[in-house]
Parts: sequence; structure tokens; C-alpha cells
Amino acid sequence: MANQGTESKLDVIQEEIIANALSQITTEMGITLIRTAYSTNIKERRDCSTQLFDDDGRIIAQGAHIPIHQGSMKGVIKAIQAEIDPIRPGDVYISNDPYIGACSHLSDIAVIEPFFHKGQLIGFAANTAHHNDVGGIVPGSITPRSTSIFQEGLRMPPMTLVRQGALNKEVLGLIEKNTRDPGIRRGDIEAQIGSCHLGIRRLAALFDEYGKSTVKEAIENSIKDSAQRIGKCIEEEIPDGTYEFTDYLGCDGILNWDEPIPIKVKIEVKGKNMFLDFSGTAKQVDSNINLVEAGLQSAVAFAVRALTVPHVRSNEGCFQTFQINAPKGTLVNCQLPAAVGLRTDTCQRVVDVVFGALVEAMPHKVAGATHGTISGVNLGGDDPFHHRPYVYVDVIGGGFGGRPDRDGIDGVQVNMTNTSNLPIEALENEYPIRMEHYELIRDSGGAGKYRGGAGIRRDLRILEHTASVTANTERCAIAPWGVFGAKDGSKGEILLNGEKQPCRISGHLAPGDRISVRTPGGGGYGDPKERDRELIRQDIRNGLLSEEKARELYALEGGE
Repeated sequence: MANQGTESKLDVIQEEIIANALSQITTEMGITLIRTAYSTNIKERRDCSTQLFDDDGRIIAQGAHIPIHQGSMKGVIKAIQAEIDPIRPGDVYISNDPYIGACSHLSDIAVIEPFFHKGQLIGFAANTAHHNDVGGIVPGSITPRSTSIFQEGLRMPPMTLVRQGALNKEVLGLIEKNTRDPGIRRGDIEAQIGSCHLGIRRLAALFDEYGKSTVKEAIENSIKDSAQRIGKCIEEEIPDGTYEFTDYLGCDGILNWDEPIPIKVKIEVKGKNMFLDFSGTAKQVDSNINLVEAGLQSAVAFAVRALTVPHVRSNEGCFQTFQINAPKGTLVNCQLPAAVGLRTDTCQRVVDVVFGALVEAMPHKVAGATHGTISGVNLGGDDPFHHRPYVYVDVIGGGFGGRPDRDGIDGVQVNMTNTSNLPIEALENEYPIRMEHYELIRDSGGAGKYRGGAGIRRDLRILEHTASVTANTERCAIAPWGVFGAKDGSKGEILLNGEKQPCRISGHLAPGDRISVRTPGGGGYGDPKERDRELIRQDIRNGLLSEEKARELYALEGGE
């Protein structure tokens, strides 16, 4: 048992207790943020993440939340230390600048509080939350019409949001003046502050119980363990060699409607390390699908971890077994003033190319391609029923690819996104919108020994007002690929009043208009001829497969 308040020599049991306690702190911070937030995007969809950093800006623990957030904040600690002096107990900082590594687009706002133990700066408790609106040219702030980050909303360097325990009304006022729903913004930011306060209290209790040197030693060992376990898996499961793959985004949504945009990777595996070269990737574009370097780091870290040791502790060690070369000015390492609002689609495709490159080397782990997109709808306007402005943000799941030993998952968020479903009851209670259709799409999962997961159809009708709309899906031109003889998943679609639209749209909807988003299905795994006949019949009974497609894709006879 540890001696309270004193330094003690670390043993294996203490190391496990401390490492688990740090992880639990981030979990509790996330629960607090979700339960106290105002917006449906956080309290229902859970589009937020929590982290703990040391004073060098290294991740020491992070919650199981949104992967795209989890490496995107690595630069903000260095920026705070460079730009804010002094850093004091009782202060809380805020930033959303992608180009300093605070987040990877402006809608994600980071709130950070320093942790001191016996007068010494030890680290920081932090969280990121996606805010429904941060200004910009459309409600929801994200539109393919943006050609520059300056059109996407308020861009904040590190600023002091709470000074010596008192809320900085000037900073909060600046944010409120630059958003379309200031009351919601204030409530979400105060929830983020509360989440950080909780993290600081829990860290103080942990350090008081075990002592600074013991906790810091446990942190070092935990980071080392994560790196070693991932490195060992790379060495044992991926043969040394060079692997390449190219995949595409269907369009940029503003200029190049018919020209796919390549994302290419060359992966060199040497022993315990991986070297990823994105030199063949397209240049940054005049639209909002560009990705900053911190977001690229997050995507690669997720892909490497998913293929090696998915349940390893999530900390700085997850970033230590790979190196990246991504030339500046490319789609995956964009430079100012590139717009980045819809960078998630690019993140998803980064994961796809890493998986695609290693599919032959790791057939026991790589699945068919997922739907691979941040399919969603942003709506905004004046609510005629509650007589207030509103901004509605929704992101819709799709199909997960068929896996080496089982089917893909139907209608889920994948890879870089991990948000929850926004229930119809919550949606219709808070917004002047009616949900008219919500179902899994029949025949959307790619056929295979193990089929891909089904995509989702979600139809929204505008009630008694004119609404601004931005909608997006991907895989409209190039379907999610199947592997080892399997078929591709279905493509994504957007329909307005029954008429097919481009993959990215921005404009206005009249009262009674209906927008329908149909997300892609996942690619299959393995030869469809090898699929268990009972699984085929089960899919027919469950409405996931038509009898016509069963005959065409699986040669299922009527009498079977």
C-alpha cells in the first residue's frame, strides 16, 4: 500500500493502479463534459475527447472518445508555454487554431487547465469539443464553398479563458459575438471548464496519495510499454519490406467535381518501426477538405494502433513507432490559409490507404474498406416554433468492412469518428425538422464470405421556415473496396426532393423541402461463393439483402 503524501518506490502493482487511474480520470472527464453540455452535438452525439498531458506536451492518457481529436491537440501545450506567461494555478486556456496543433479544424475548441503539485507545473488536463457554430459564412461553419480558413469562423490562439478562478468575460464575449447560437456556446464552454476542473482534482488526489516521483515514473513506464508493445507487433506480424497503396476522394466540392483526388502512401517496415511517405498525394485544394499535419499524425497513429495492439494504453507511446514524410502544401499537410473544415474525410482516406497498403501483409487483421466518410448535414435558420436561431449538426454512420472472421458492422461511425447516433426524439424536440426516413439500406454491404456492413438512409424535412444547408458524403464515385475476391460496398448519395445531388452541397432549403443522405456500405471480405448459406437467408429475413441480389451475388437458388 502506498504511503500517503510521501515518495515511494514504484512496484508493478502500483504502476498498474496509477496507469489505470490516469485513464479513468480522462473517462470521468468525458462523462462530466457530456452530462453538462448544452448542445445535442456533445450531450447526445458525444463529439468530444479528453486528455492529460505532461509539462513537455506529451500525452500521458486519453479517453476512448474521438480518434481524430486525440493527436490533434499535441501542439497546443507548446503554444501555451510559448505565448502565455506566467502559467498559473487557477487559470484555464482556450484555443482552436489548427495551424498550431490545438485542433484540426475551427469547430473543435480545446480547453486546457494546468496542473501544479507543491508549486511545480506537472502537466495539463484538457478536452476538445466540436461546437455547432463558430461563425464563418454558413450556419455550422463548415461548407465546401470555403477556400480559406478565414471564411470558416473565429480562429483563436491560446488565450486565458479563466484567470485565477474567475471567468474572463472579454474572451467569452468575443466567442459569443462570433457564433449564431451564443447561449449554447457558453453552456458548452462552461461544461468544458468543469471537465478540466474535475481532471485537476483527480490528479491532485493521485499525486497526494503516491507522490510526484512515483506517479511520474509510472507515466514513463506506461508510455514506454505502449511503444514497446506496438513495436513488437510490427516486428512480429509485418514482414520487413515496402508496401504502397493509393485511394481517392471523389471531389473537392467546389472546382473539381469529376476528378478524383489521390492520397498515396508508401510504407517501409523495418523491424519495430514504420516509415510512411505521402509524397504522391495531391496538392492542397481550394476547398475545405485539407488536413493539417497534426490531423495526419492522429490518422496514422489510429491506423497503426488498430492493426497492431488496439487495446494498448493510449498515450505518447502510440506515436513513437512510426515516422511520417508529408511534403508541405499537400492535401495531408496543408499550409495557411487552406480551409480545413471537412478534413475528416481526408483523415478517413489516410486510414484507408494505410490499411490498403498492408492488406496483403496482414490479411488476418485488415478488413474491407469502411464507408470512410463524415456523411452529414448542417442546417441553420430561425426556429419558427421556439422563436430563436438554431444550428443543427448531424453526422451519419455507414457500413464497416467485412472482417477476416465475421461480417462488417451495420450503420456505425468508423475509424477517425466515434460519435453516437442523434436520436429522432432529441432532434425533433429541439429543432424545426422532421425525420421522415431512417433505416439501414438494403443491398448496400459488399458481398463476400463476410459481407460489408450496411449504409444508412436518413431523410429530413424542413418545417415552416427557410434553412441554410450544407451536406456531405463521400465514396460517391469510388466505392468502398472489397478484399480477397469480395465485392465493393455501395456508394454514397445525397438527394434533394428526390433528385440526386453532388457529393458536397451548400445552399438553402425552402419550407417542406426534404434532404436525404444515403451513406456507403462497407466492402466485403473473401469470395462470396464461400458465404454460409444460412447467413445469406438471415440477411434476407432481416431486410439487409434482397432475394434478387442473393441470386446474383451468391447464386442462392429459390429452393435453398
